[in-house]
Amino acid sequence: MTHQAEKYISQTIFSGNPSVAVVEKYSLNQSEASGLSRCLQNDAISYLYSSIVSVGDATSSINKN
Repeated sequence: MTHQAEKYISQTIFSGNPSVAVVEKYSLNQSEASGLSRCLQNDAISYLYSSIVSVGDATSSINKN
């Protein structure tokens, strides 16, 4: 599963395979920071949803036994 933030970084901010030095020296502009923030928030919501579903499934399985 590709996360939105990972996709945003690889398609919008960096293309190809940048070196560690290039990434370490890079500063996000306001537009990139806003876009990345939005993607990170969406990823966090997705992780939270997945964890809630997992806990629900586990609880359901315990109750069946």
